[in-house]
Parts: sequence; structure tokens; C-alpha cells
Amino acid sequence: MQDEMLETAPHSFRWNESQLRFISCPDCHADRHVPVLKRHDRLFIVRCARCGLAFVYPQPSTEELARFYKSGYFGGNSDFHRGTDYFEQRRKGIEAGALTGAALLANLDLTGLRVVEIGAADGALLAWCKSRGAAEAIGIEFTEEAAAWGRARYGLRMICSALDENAFPAGSVDLVIAIDLIEHLQNPKSFMAACAKWLVSGGRLAILCPNGSAISFWGKRWIGVQENMEHLTYLTRRQFVRWAKEFQFVLERHSYEGCPLRRAQYRSAGSRTHRILHEPHKAAYNTMIKLLTAVMPASSRHQQEMILRRL
Repeated sequence: MQDEMLETAPHSFRWNESQLRFISCPDCHADRHVPVLKRHDRLFIVRCARCGLAFVYPQPSTEELARFYKSGYFGGNSDFHRGTDYFEQRRKGIEAGALTGAALLANLDLTGLRVVEIGAADGALLAWCKSRGAAEAIGIEFTEEAAAWGRARYGLRMICSALDENAFPAGSVDLVIAIDLIEHLQNPKSFMAACAKWLVSGGRLAILCPNGSAISFWGKRWIGVQENMEHLTYLTRRQFVRWAKEFQFVLERHSYEGCPLRRAQYRSAGSRTHRILHEPHKAAYNTMIKLLTAVMPASSRHQQEMILRRL
């Protein structure tokens, strides 16, 4: 059954091989690395021999990444949003209180804050922040389709742009949000530096991203390497602790969540009881996955979320 799970992982976007670039470590710029595993898109995940950062090698060029995001990323063609109306799903998430990232921010007092979200997609989380008292909510989004939706649907200030450290004056932002973003960036360290520049003293950076430590526990069985081939780095808590020290942050909160393994999908229709009775082997496999996740260390889980406070 475990082999079946690997075989049923979704087919992903194929990169143009002429647009692949052999790069140095995105963090320390060292050229020596060791292979970790090969992804479904035939690119390798390697680990820097100097600093330990896990990253994709070779990596798609900036132009090739742009081609990917313009090929229906939010329209249901990518692994993460496959077969869904992503914008409508997010709108309903606001109403149902089930919007990705909202739980991470729920304990923060947003009243009167200037909030910036990088990789804001349609701006749904920013609209939620406004409903919680944020004085200003600004989104930076890399695709015009999503940015236009945020302007039209939520009346937000949405800027369609690549990451630019000069987008905001130094010390002018109270909260920066990066939900499912940093793993997409070619230079995540530059992002951390930009956030440190923008934030006021005491301002916060909220991050949700895949947990790179899961590779050490699960290898190719981790869903984080079976899909979402646009992810370029696999960051660990240790990496964020190091960057926090370098850019004068305090890691205020950090936790792991999410099942790291792919669950078996039932093929029969009907109630849950009906599906279990007709496909007991899949029910048994899913139960095993749930129990295994429960007894393994928290650092083996799929995602990590954190709040960093600017000193």
C-alpha cells in the first residue's frame, strides 16, 4: 500500500531543461552540497555542506518560474490548487473561520496595525485582518490575476510585483505575513532581510511553510516532496533560529502541524461507513498513518508555523 501511495502522487509541471540553473547555496553561497533525494520533476534536493540548507538543484530560472505561475497556478492546474476554485474557496474560508493562516494570527491584536502580506494571492487573509481591526492592509502578489481579484472583491490595495526590499520605508510596517510563501523564493534570506528592514521595533513576522525536517523522517514518502514542484527550499526550525539571530528577531512562537504522509483515497462513493466496508485495506492504511503521526516526534510533521518579533 505504501508503494501505491507513491505511485498515485500527482503528476507535476515539467520544467524546460534549457531554463534550469546550477546555483550556489541560497544562504551561505557555498558550492559544495550532498544529494538528499530526487523529486518527481527529476530535480534533486541537495543539502549545503557548509550551512545545511536543503534546496532544489538545479533550479528553474526566474523566467521559467514566471511561466509556471502564469500557466493556471490559481486556476486549478497546479498540484496545490488542483481541481478547485481557489478564490471562491478562500472567500468561503473567511465566512467559515477556516482560512489558512488565520489561526496563526488569531492571538495577535491587529487593531490599528499596518499589515503587509507578501504572496497575498487574492487577499482573503488581508480582508480577514481588516475585519479584525487592522488600519491598513497591503498585499504584494506576483500574479496579476490574483491581485486583480483582491482589488475587485475586497477593495484592497494589491500591488502586483516581485519581492522588492524597497517596497516599504524602513520601520513602517507592524506585521508582515508570509503564508506558504518563503519556500517559493529563490533567495529566502533576502526576504528575511527585507522584513527586518520594513518592521518597526516590536513588529512581527508571521510565517507558515513546509517543515524541511520532515525529509529526514520520511524521505520520498513525505508529501512535501511528492507535489508542489515550485518549492525551491526546504527550511527547518534551525534555519529560522539562525536567521532570527542574524536579522535581530526573536522566535516568539513555533509549532509543527499536519500529516506528513499521503492518505489513501477511497474510490467508492457513499457514506464513510460504506467506504470503509468496501475498501477496508485503505481504512487500515489511513488508521496506521494517523497512529504513526501521533507517536512520531512533532518535528516530523508536514508544516511549521511561527511568529518572529523584531527587536
